[in-house]
Amino acid sequence: MNFNTTKNFEGHVFVKGMYNEKNCRNDDIGKKNAYIEVPFDMCNVLKTRSLNPKGIFISTTIVISFHSKFITKMDKAYRIQCFYMETERTVTTNIEVNDMTTIQQNYDLPLPVCKYEILNGGPYGEIVTISTIGNLVYHKWTCETENIDSFCMLIHSCYVDDGNSNKIEIIDKNGCSVDKALINNIEYTSDFVGGQLSSVYKYADRPQMYYQCQISINIKELYQSCPRPNCTDDNNYISQIVDIVPKEDDENIFNGTIFSDPEIEVSKMFRKRSLINNNNNILDVRTELTTVDITKEV
Repeated sequence: MNFNTTKNFEGHVFVKGMYNEKNCRNDDIGKKNAYIEVPFDMCNVLKTRSLNPKGIFISTTIVISFHSKFITKMDKAYRIQCFYMETERTVTTNIEVNDMTTIQQNYDLPLPVCKYEILNGGPYGEIVTISTIGNLVYHKWTCETENIDSFCMLIHSCYVDDGNSNKIEIIDKNGCSVDKALINNIEYTSDFVGGQLSSVYKYADRPQMYYQCQISINIKELYQSCPRPNCTDDNNYISQIVDIVPKEDDENIFNGTIFSDPEIEVSKMFRKRSLINNNNNILDVRTELTTVDITKEV
């Protein structure tokens, strides 16, 4: 990233919050331009996956300081974001057998677009970016799609960090709360909306709170509701209906009502399965909050 100046540059160009890291700062002075090269895997560069459009967002904040020792009102900060699109190519072919031609047709189902917001007081409050410790806010995750009843969303793997690589897990990989003093288990109000109330908190010496979660997008089973985590169970599993199975086939199946046919037992037969599927339909959502300490006059 290059910046042109009207006079010889005598300051520093660095990544916000990473001034003390040499690889994240450029001190080249005496010229009418300033520049910096930021490695993708260093300097607290944020990488966010996107499903629609499909690719990766790379973002960071660059500070141009014109004074050699202090931050002054002349300095500038720029939020830089780059998008690297993932391309896909579909190859098709035709085959003719006995004068009959088979043509393969492909249709890409658009995936949902998701966002993470912090609202004031509840699910219908205004978006907040600055709040005081102890204030009540509502963490809300929303996905939007034109294809109703086609997908399910599951929020999981949520972390909060201070922008300086101090990261704490608040929602685990199964979608359950890790520390209910920070946030309780997520409540889903529809297939594409989930949220939970929380009191504002902060790190001891940093006002910025950066939140990041992953949202898994899966195809919704026909005539079934979206699976949700069972956070009262240590394994965070859910139940799934299994087809008719002979009694002796599987000792791990729990059986309900026995029908009159002596050969087969039917009813609600359940097998436990994990909520998180091994697929690539996982996207990252982020938001941030600036927190203010409570001050009291004595």
